[in-house]
Amino acid sequence: VIYRRELRTLPGATHNAAMGVAVSAMLAGGVLAFGVDTHTKALNPSLGNPVAPTRASIDRGTALFQQNCVVCHGADGRGEGPGAAELNPKPTDFRLHTPLHVDAQFFKFIADGFAGSEMPEYRAELSEEDIWNLVNYLRSAFSDAATE
Repeated sequence: VIYRRELRTLPGATHNAAMGVAVSAMLAGGVLAFGVDTHTKALNPSLGNPVAPTRASIDRGTALFQQNCVVCHGADGRGEGPGAAELNPKPTDFRLHTPLHVDAQFFKFIADGFAGSEMPEYRAELSEEDIWNLVNYLRSAFSDAATE
């Protein structure tokens, strides 16, 4: 006995539409599974920072923040400095983002700029130690403990 099974297929346009929906659903699922930042607190915030957050480091970072960052991020770190109104996207609100990123990420954002924004790169203008000093200031000024 030979069994023959007939496959029923959808008409061309319907089949193409169904395949398009299926592929779209798979892509959306992949983006949601792997491409969405959950914005949970950093477990080890100082990860990768070779400069201890001493008073001298934080003071140096404070001065650097005043010289380079206040114009966009504002003195209070809310992203509402005098130059922020013209920027799209708006500058980061450090009160919200500092607990979510490790120091090594902030170092990279400062050193290399932030893609898709007006955040400039400071690698050529600041030494690595000064970038770490700036990161130490951000952590001390805008972490959960500092903003409570």
